[in-house]
Amino acid sequence: MNGQTGTATNKLTVFPNTKTKKKTAKTSTSKKSLAIPKRTLLKISISALVLTILAGGVFGYTQAYDSKIYPKATIAGIKVGGLTVPEAKKKLTQKADELNQKGPVITYNDQTLEPTLDEMGVSFNIDEAISDAYKYGRKGSFIDRIKENWQMLVKSYQIPITPQIDQEKFDNYLSQLAEVAEKVPVNASLNVTNGVISLSAPENGRGLDKEQLKEDLTTFINSGKNGKISMVTSDLEPNILEDGTLSARVQAEKYLTAAPITVTFEDSTWTANRAEIGSWIKFSESGNQLVASAHPEAFINWVVQRV
Repeated sequence: MNGQTGTATNKLTVFPNTKTKKKTAKTSTSKKSLAIPKRTLLKISISALVLTILAGGVFGYTQAYDSKIYPKATIAGIKVGGLTVPEAKKKLTQKADELNQKGPVITYNDQTLEPTLDEMGVSFNIDEAISDAYKYGRKGSFIDRIKENWQMLVKSYQIPITPQIDQEKFDNYLSQLAEVAEKVPVNASLNVTNGVISLSAPENGRGLDKEQLKEDLTTFINSGKNGKISMVTSDLEPNILEDGTLSARVQAEKYLTAAPITVTFEDSTWTANRAEIGSWIKFSESGNQLVASAHPEAFINWVVQRV
């Protein structure tokens, strides 16, 4: 019995020890899963420190420029950073007046024009540009404001001015430029002289690139400096080229081969020779083709008068 009891006792002492080890293992695993790596904690701490420093710096920076445009802001090449809104408006208005009076120097070949911007129908929206400059770094979320202010400290913030164009005045001025730069294309044409058909060759025209001129004006204004603008033109192809006259020439030749045409009344005779028939032929444009037609009314009326 003592041997059996000893065996039982040994068995009982084994189970509690096994359970205790398992519980200890679980507790150890649980504690390990909640642990945060030191590297991560370091990153979080540094990030928080940097943000705190930035926020503190930006706070002092924004306090210093409470009613002023933040530094390094420029509008159309004019520095307005550190100025109040009224001061910036005065400075930009003076520059706008200067640009308007001197205007761009527009050149084409050996010709030069010096219009004022007002003559061209060009004006500036100064108030909108100044408002954009003042709001930069002051709008959006706290993080957005920090980013914009930090970017402005590192590099300047440039605001362009889009010129406002009075289309009617602008078109009127372009019509003056057109007299200098533009040329209407000439279509190919046919003529009949003394019964002989001759061809007048087509000629390319020249058109003013109005959109390019607007872009050049915008660049001129935003440069903040006076400068030259070279007018850009493009070739304009005629609507009717030589190939578009071929069918009309064939038809005109058919009319001419009918010569002579003789009209007789009693003892009177009237004859239309090749030259006379040629004067009846008219050419009209249809799309990119010439069309020939005969109009003998004048000859008929002449005969009728004699009859």
